Amino acid sequence: MSSVNHYIRSFGMSGLLIEEDLKGVEEKFSLDLGIRSKVVDEGPVEYYPQFEQSVRVEAAEMALE
Repeated sequence: MSSVNHYIRSFGMSGLLIEEDLKGVEEKFSLDLGIRSKVVDEGPVEYYPQFEQSVRVEAAEMALE
């Protein structure tokens, strides 16, 4: 393996190890350092804003028929 590949792999592994350590610090001290990605659950209202409420209600009623 060339020295460049070695340094790139070392850099990547160092980043992963640091991230894991920071996650441990977050858990241990109940902190939010922004390490974990936040998943925002958007409901149907936010997901389909291009449709009016009346159209969504009508579509839901038709789906039950």
